[in-house]
Amino acid sequence: IPYLTRFGETRKLELPEGDYAITCIGFLPKTAFSVEKALSKGAYFNRNVMTVHVTAGKTTTLAIKPVIRKQATFFLTFFVPELLVSSTLDGVTAPEISFNEKSAASINWDDYVGDLKFQPGSKP
Repeated sequence: IPYLTRFGETRKLELPEGDYAITCIGFLPKTAFSVEKALSKGAYFNRNVMTVHVTAGKTTTLAIKPVIRKQATFFLTFFVPELLVSSTLDGVTAPEISFNEKSAASINWDDYVGDLKFQPGSKP
C-alpha cells in the first residue's frame, strides 16, 4: 500500500538482484447486489503477467501507462484503466503488455487460491 501512486508519479525501490514475476488482480464491473457477488462475477487474477530481471548496479524501469476504457453495466457506467506496462533495462525496452486484460489464462476470483485473495471476515 505505501507504493500506490497517483497518475504521473515515480517511485524508486531498491530490490535484491533476481527475477521478479508480477501478478495483477483485475476487475470488470458487473451488476451485483453484494460485494461477494460483484467479486465472483467480475474479479480475476492474471498470474505471472511479466517477469522482470533486476541486476545489481543497473536500473530496471517499469513504465505503467493507464488507458481509460468505458465499461457499462445495466445500471451504471464505469471508467476502468487498462494498465499497459513496459520494462527497460540498459536502454532496451520490452514491448508493452496489458497487465489487467482478461484473457483465457486469467483465473476467476472463485477459482483462485493464494495469498493475494482475502477471505471474508479476514482483516488486511
